Amino acid sequence: MAPPKPDLHRFLGRQAILDRNMDLYGYELLFRTDRVNDAFSGDPEDATNQTIDCCLSMISCSSHKRLFINCTRNALVSMSVKLLPSRTIVLELLENITVDAELVRACKELKRSGFRLALDDFSPHDHEAELVELADYVKVDFRAFGRDARREIYEIFRNQKVTFLAEKVETLADVRAAQAEGNTLFQGYFHSRPEIIAEAQISPIQAVYLQLFALLAKSPMDDKKVERLLLMEPSLCYRLLRVPKLPHRREQLRQQRA
Repeated sequence: MAPPKPDLHRFLGRQAILDRNMDLYGYELLFRTDRVNDAFSGDPEDATNQTIDCCLSMISCSSHKRLFINCTRNALVSMSVKLLPSRTIVLELLENITVDAELVRACKELKRSGFRLALDDFSPHDHEAELVELADYVKVDFRAFGRDARREIYEIFRNQKVTFLAEKVETLADVRAAQAEGNTLFQGYFHSRPEIIAEAQISPIQAVYLQLFALLAKSPMDDKKVERLLLMEPSLCYRLLRVPKLPHRREQLRQQRA
């Protein structure tokens, strides 16, 4: 009996985020390994890296809507998230992320580059002031916190211009309470469960990758040869086309002085 053929697809969970008019505002993208298991499993670092790559390689992610992505500390500090288009991507900082001077510097640099930051599972009792000052979105968990705790969250951001996103709203009562409390974005089972989207992978040509690594290791690098190899690899070409245009060196210097 022949072994089963591998499923040459990539998967993401995608849950809708609606605005106050119940129109589509964006999606939260969730790492998924197959069509069936609608839950996270695996290593968070690998999940973030694969989600970033899916954003670059999946046509379903070519959206003008906001795309919210969970980020590990390493993805932020290493700036690997800069591969993504800042115009549409919102970087979610999880509640257990380690906050120090290096992370704060990275977040400030990402905001200067046009990214917006969301604080996920924000707690009124355990939070970092540095991140509070940088937040563009605050996700308010309606399953984890009652009305009094949620009121504390709103009070923390009283003097800041942030957008409150009510998450895990599962009943009409949740939605009405969230609206009354000043939330303007909504995410939860009342509106939509996560859907799993799948797209066929474009299989990479391994020999091209090996030749490309060899060329990149040479000094000086032969730009023409690199270009010819890239044209032979459709999956890599598509990813490169999705990468935001890098700023000119003069613009980089201007940003550093600012």
